[in-house]
Amino acid sequence: MARHSASPSPNASPVVTRLHGAAGAENTPPASPPASPRKSPPKPALPEAALLQPPDGARLIGLSEILFAHRIGEGGAGATYLAQWNGATVAVKVAGGVCKWLESWRAEVAALTELRHPNVVEFLGCVVEPPTHCLVLQFCEGGDLYEALRRPTPPGLALKVGRGVAAGMLYLHKKNYIHRDLKSSNVLLDASGTAKLMDFGLSRQLDVDAEEQLTAETGTYRWMAPEVIRHEPYSASADVFSYAMLWFELITHEVPYADRPPLQAAVCTGLQGLRPPLPAATPPSVRSLIERCWAAPEARPSFAELVALTGDLEPALSQEERAWLDAPAGHAVSYDEMAPPRPENQPGERPAAACGDAGAASEGPPPPADLAVAVALADGARARRSSGSQIWSVPVCEPP
Repeated sequence: MARHSASPSPNASPVVTRLHGAAGAENTPPASPPASPRKSPPKPALPEAALLQPPDGARLIGLSEILFAHRIGEGGAGATYLAQWNGATVAVKVAGGVCKWLESWRAEVAALTELRHPNVVEFLGCVVEPPTHCLVLQFCEGGDLYEALRRPTPPGLALKVGRGVAAGMLYLHKKNYIHRDLKSSNVLLDASGTAKLMDFGLSRQLDVDAEEQLTAETGTYRWMAPEVIRHEPYSASADVFSYAMLWFELITHEVPYADRPPLQAAVCTGLQGLRPPLPAATPPSVRSLIERCWAAPEARPSFAELVALTGDLEPALSQEERAWLDAPAGHAVSYDEMAPPRPENQPGERPAAACGDAGAASEGPPPPADLAVAVALADGARARRSSGSQIWSVPVCEPP
């Protein structure tokens, strides 16, 4: 059975932030030049005892009320099980016992308690019986999009998912949330193929009354915006960049930069200014949408614009273009014209899987050594860029 949930994975970067002060306002620029944005101080860590309790408003479910069937997903943050609860088939996401995963669990409960939308997975309640902490979620028969794209896909899937994800993300941004880990393994499909956003353990709700900059490296390298990779301030437009990478998956049925490990993919995006190549026959309207979304932060459309764009997309496509989008196996791309990937597993290197490349859903937080390499590389790149030199270096996963 397809994997139902994916583990959170980090990576980080830039662009400013003032999210909708009023419902429906989409990143509206201020009438006069604002004062220098306030960099938000890191939120104080919750004491471990507080992590064991759900946020206010979350429905509590007793562990004895759940009849577990079998495991359907697994990741660094825990495992997901098919189960029965209250006469319904549900998915139960069991948090790992490590403190950082409990913090992620609590963040996800806090987000899901507030979010109700047709394109967001439905939160039914949580189990808090230490050491057991669970999320009880709607079960989506179609599994996650990453796995769906490894099988022949039905006609209309790309357009339906593209519209659904844009609608779900618009709702999140209106609620002042940034997802920060949008990718195919964090999108579920129900029995009708409707897209459902999931995995809010890395999401962040912004302060609507203050301008705020985020700089923490959060997300998954292959889908991560360049400003996040470079540790620059970023905002909701970083999610729009990840949406472009999701569209890349929808038309190719492969992850971005599939020919190289994730940290090298980050170098391509963040330091060399590259983007994965699109198939030559990509319909112009689809190509334009993707290229707008992975442009510079200030040039990216909002999800309000993207809901309109994706709604207008299907009528604008010719019959041949719709047939191209509906290809059951997607369309392969060639990376021959890009800088070649560094040969893997050279002396002193760990295998790529050790750097978080064992499939899209398992790309977890890189080890500290890899983060140090990425930050040092970014700092060096800025110095070389200021001197006008080309950037050709690629990172190596150093032994711990």
